[in-house]
Amino acid sequence: MQYQLTRRLGRGGMADVFLAIRRNPRGRPELVVLKKMFPELAADPAFVAMFLEEGRLASRVRHANVVRILDTLCDGEPCVAMEYLSGETLSYLVDAARLPFPIAARIAMDAASGLQAVHDCDIVHRDVSPRNLLTCYDGTTRLLDFGIATTSADPDTLPGTFRGTLAYMAPEQTQGVPMDARTDVFQLGVVLHELLTGRRLFAATSDHTTYMAALHQPIPAPSALAPAVPPELDGCVMRALERNRDRRTPTAARMRVELEDALARTDTETAHAHVAAWLAAAIEPRIVERRVAERYALSDPPPPGKPVPPLIAGEKPARRTTPQTITVTDQPAAVASRAGGLDGIDRTMA
Repeated sequence: MQYQLTRRLGRGGMADVFLAIRRNPRGRPELVVLKKMFPELAADPAFVAMFLEEGRLASRVRHANVVRILDTLCDGEPCVAMEYLSGETLSYLVDAARLPFPIAARIAMDAASGLQAVHDCDIVHRDVSPRNLLTCYDGTTRLLDFGIATTSADPDTLPGTFRGTLAYMAPEQTQGVPMDARTDVFQLGVVLHELLTGRRLFAATSDHTTYMAALHQPIPAPSALAPAVPPELDGCVMRALERNRDRRTPTAARMRVELEDALARTDTETAHAHVAAWLAAAIEPRIVERRVAERYALSDPPPPGKPVPPLIAGEKPARRTTPQTITVTDQPAAVASRAGGLDGIDRTMA
């Protein structure tokens, strides 16, 4: 299998993220995303184990609402290859447009379905946030980035440390207690609250004040901040946001059922086709730009120095560089051991 790196899309805590072309002799070339570990970290077996564990965990989950891992491999530097998704993260969408409540609910229902599949594999994601949920232009939403996911058998939590995105952490994440599916339910509750209201739930000026807000700030019902949100949805959100997890919505599957029931009581139908139609109307110029960039990425290389169209939102036009081709044989998506937790808060685990 060959992966031709065409451009760097971003940089995380452990790896560069590249757009790549997957070249399979038996099929047509396809766009994929390849995360390539930093060389300086690849020299440390503990970091290699941590990085490859992400691919191992994510590859266990096969579901329409979870990003699909294609390969976990090594070619000098460890890499994880995953499917390329044509769409936008919720981070982009909440900044670009106000989401109608049926659209927000459908996105959350998809996310809940993906999370339930993750939990069925005995995995806790731990970083459900707008940057890790992507809504495709066909209207489906997928869960991304298993960089700090863990299992109940290997909790990867050290006393005095916690990992995740601070403004979306469940209270138990900061208390050094074992986490379970309800941790991810709380995080999805924060995301849905923000989709419905169009504002950050635990907005603060520093890490400390964000931490204190997440633990103690009163949480208003979405309809109190956004009158267009029907009260039927308030209960779904507020039960997911119970700080006492014994009173919280117990599973992601239950959260999805509650959202479906709430929408039914409002006589509102929302299918993936409705989400796709809303995206087409709300961010049409961005979709057109993205389609052009995708076709460009699969085309023959243009003359050196010609600007490359933006592929991700906010990306500055780049210059195409000489592509790097990695030829690999598939490696078992497994590692011998799991590295210990990192001190402090990891926000950018690639």
